[in-house]
Amino acid sequence: MSLRPYLTLRMLRLHIALIVVVTAFALLANWQFRRALSGNALSWAYAIEWPLFIVYAFVLWRRLIFDELGRPLPLRRARRGDAPSSEARTRREERRLTRAATEDRERERYNRYLAQLAHVEHATSEGKEDAKEASGPIEG
Repeated sequence: MSLRPYLTLRMLRLHIALIVVVTAFALLANWQFRRALSGNALSWAYAIEWPLFIVYAFVLWRRLIFDELGRPLPLRRARRGDAPSSEARTRREERRLTRAATEDRERERYNRYLAQLAHVEHATSEGKEDAKEASGPIEG
């Protein structure tokens, strides 16, 4: 396995951003924990919240890495080593195709509706212009 894909300029920026964010969040968590120990009850919530932000930063970093590499995130299986069956893949593909066909039908119906609106608007605006021309100039 080559480390080259992980050392591009964009990847290095992601790694540096993670280091900066995790360091800042850890310092803030420590600060809130010390404040909580000194009697500030609200700081207990923040002392717990900052470590959760650290976990979230790692999750987001991992997702961005996989997105940048163009790889899907590995899915967790019910049991180790289990791969989805071909039947499950087929059902998933059928659901995807059904959803796409439904979206296409809805899009067609909406486009027909927009065309009707445009036709009515066009006819209405032509009627107004014809009425103005028939009435002649306004004399005041």
